[in-house]
Amino acid sequence: MVARHLTLLVPALRPQADCGILPERLPALETLLGRADRSDTGRRGLEASLFSLFDVIADADHDLPIASVTYTADTGRPPEGACLRADPVHLMPDRDQLVLLDSASLDLREAEVQRLIAELNAVYAEDGWRFEAPSVDRWYLRLPEMPHLRTQPLADVTGQPIGRQLPSGEQGKVWHGIMNEIQMLLHTSSVNLQREADGHLTVSSLWFWGGGAAPSSVSRRWTQVWSRDPVAVGLGMLAGVAHGPLPETAQQWLSQAEQAGEHLLVLRHLDTALKQQGGEAWWVALQDFEQQWVVPLLTALRSKQIDSLQLDDGAGTVYQLTRRSLRRWWRRRVPLAQSARS
Repeated sequence: MVARHLTLLVPALRPQADCGILPERLPALETLLGRADRSDTGRRGLEASLFSLFDVIADADHDLPIASVTYTADTGRPPEGACLRADPVHLMPDRDQLVLLDSASLDLREAEVQRLIAELNAVYAEDGWRFEAPSVDRWYLRLPEMPHLRTQPLADVTGQPIGRQLPSGEQGKVWHGIMNEIQMLLHTSSVNLQREADGHLTVSSLWFWGGGAAPSSVSRRWTQVWSRDPVAVGLGMLAGVAHGPLPETAQQWLSQAEQAGEHLLVLRHLDTALKQQGGEAWWVALQDFEQQWVVPLLTALRSKQIDSLQLDDGAGTVYQLTRRSLRRWWRRRVPLAQSARS
């Protein structure tokens, strides 16, 4: 029998404390959460959780080097030298502030992206800067040296006013000026003029974040990483471990994961549904997670197809379940909405 240990990283697993009463119970998920051993990690967010799962030591005084990791995933190699994410965004006026919309609202085409990148490089190449866009959604700025900045992850700023989220640190004000220069350049771009004429949102700014050198030490504990998330894929590549896309269901994963060892699966369905469509879509995705993942994985644990199941909610709590702990019948199931307040 193949010994397989499974870790699921599932951001937005639990409802917010003010969610009210959920329309239905989720017995399988409630069983897992109720009977598992629970530990608090102190880490918050998908990226921080992934870095911790790969045993990468984060420096509290610097950004997580997201740009170098996702660049590795997008290009197949770590960047040489300094690298920042420089993602395309639209800044929408809202009274006396600007609200950021990320590339999910832009529906950019490859040809538009490459024209914008060429225009940016034409202006900044003499400074030794190089903009690259291996993905229409993820852009990068390669620099001769890393600026002294503290930045905010794009996911934390999307849909929010940017005023208090702008880069800070020793060179923060310098980069405010650079961002203003780039906004003026983008405003006059033929790409944006055409998009505006066609009724599409423009690329009105770039959001710089996630600078730092690629991690020099990344744990090889994982037998395989199953995800399309670029941070998970990049860390897997840097660790030199196998990686592949996430199967659609637990049954598919069980049929594909033939190797013994520790497997990491990153499920972003709940997080994506919540951020892009709201609470109702999140609830539908959660019901799907219950039926397509939790129910078959509990069955697999009971039948010894897997040896342990760890669930990381990406918000600081990890649930560890074994066959022995799954038999804790005396632990009553608690409604998920109530667990959000615990």
